[in-house]
This record gives sequence, structure tokens and C-alpha cells, in this order.
Amino acid sequence: MVPILHWGPLEMKLTPDSSCKDFFDPFLFLAIFWLGFTLSTNTGAMAQGDEKFSTEPGTDKTVVSSPPQITFYCGFQSPHSDILNARIKEAFGRMGYAASLIALPSQRALFLANSEGDGDFSRVSNIKQIAPDNTDNLIMVPEESLVAELAVFTKGLEFPVEGWGSLEPYRNGARIGAKILEKNVPGERTFLALNSQLFQMLDAGRLDTVVEWRLSGQKAVRDLGLTEIRALETPIVTVKFYPFIHKKHERLVEQLAKELQGMKLDGSFDKLAEPWLR
Repeated sequence: MVPILHWGPLEMKLTPDSSCKDFFDPFLFLAIFWLGFTLSTNTGAMAQGDEKFSTEPGTDKTVVSSPPQITFYCGFQSPHSDILNARIKEAFGRMGYAASLIALPSQRALFLANSEGDGDFSRVSNIKQIAPDNTDNLIMVPEESLVAELAVFTKGLEFPVEGWGSLEPYRNGARIGAKILEKNVPGERTFLALNSQLFQMLDAGRLDTVVEWRLSGQKAVRDLGLTEIRALETPIVTVKFYPFIHKKHERLVEQLAKELQGMKLDGSFDKLAEPWLR
């Protein structure tokens, strides 16, 4: 009997006179090589990813599960929001979570963090006293996520900055929803949602100052091409910011504080901010 070799649609008869070259198909060889390469590549990629693999109880099925998602808000604009985004991803990544940060106008961010979100990643320590109606579900994590300077921006105007009272004689602009600004900016005040609008008013001579976080203000001025506006050297105040986590995640408060401390000790906390400090 002549043996017959089957491979899919391919059928070959082997006789005593047959040799390898009689049934070697170069196209088939290339197909098998490509299939093996693809499987090994995909397997390696899966092994290196964030997914976790487990076997479904009572079966031999492999179940792929992604890290749990967590969403925080912040009221900062770029570049502070970029720094915070890098830090929250690192901190929660160490805890086994995939975190995302959504930057919105300050008041809206706080409202969503307190209602449908998982928290706000950067608020002053006394925010619960400043805005009790929008923070009743939030718990402070006792480790800073950011330290930032509030600067006074002017167009040619020079004066010594000695606390909030030094702004009293001037027409001052600030962002609406930033509680620290709403509470402390004195004198004739203009509040708008975007700092770009405020800097345009300052450039047009309709304001004497704009009070804004130094990094955010400098970026806005650069983006608008306003070469005559600069920040006075002395900050009006330097502020520490803390994460506030929704009470449904109360069990994570201590762990998040520990991870932020660890990032400061190993240098990654500051290193993650470097791209936006140049």
C-alpha cells in the first residue's frame, strides 16, 4: 500500500522512490514559518502587557483581565495638569490600577470628583472648609501631589509683592472656580473661565494684573505670543496640593499616600515633572 500524507487541502503519495524534494512546497514552508513567528510574537506581547491571565474555575478557559480603572479630576490647566497626570498614572500603577486624569475648569472638576468620579488629585488642604457642599464625599490623602507658586503677571507694571494686600490698588484678573483666588484676590476683580482671556485683557490694558499659577501663566503667555507680559519674581503664595479620594475608595487612602512618599524617595516624583519645567 502506498502511504498518503494529508495536510489540509494538500495530498501527497509517498512511494519508495519519493524524496523530500518530491513533496517539499516552498509556499507551504513560508506559510508555516509565518504562522509560527506570528504566534510567538503575539504570545510575547501578551506576556509583557498589563493584562492578567487566569483560568476560569471548573474549565480550562484562559480569562484575560485588565487592571481596574480609576478616574480623577483636577482644576489645573497645562502644564500642571500634565505633571499631575504623569504622577497619578505612576502612583496608581504601582497599586495595580490604570488611572486617568481629566482636567476641567476648577469648579466643574470638584463637582464631578465629589459626585460621579473617583476623586480630585490636587486640592488645597482646607478645601472641605472652603467648599463644603462639593466635598462631602471626599477624603484627603495626607501626602502632597503638587507644590505650586501663585504669581502676579503684569505688563510693564512693577511693585513689591507682599501678600494679597499688595494687589488692593489694582484691577486684578483671575480664573473663576479657583477657590483660593476667589477667596483672596482683593481690589477691583475680574473672574473668567480661561486664563487666555485674562491675559488678552491684560495685554489690552483692561487689567493691571493677572494672578495665576506660575507655570500655567507662563505657558499661556507663550502660546498667545504676548512678549510684554511677565511674572513678577516674588510669588504671592506657595501652595501645597493634596489628592482627595472619593469615600467609596477609602481603603486606598493609606496606600496612595505610601506610594507618593515612595516616589519622592526614589526620585521619580520630581523626574516625572522635568519635561514641563524646561
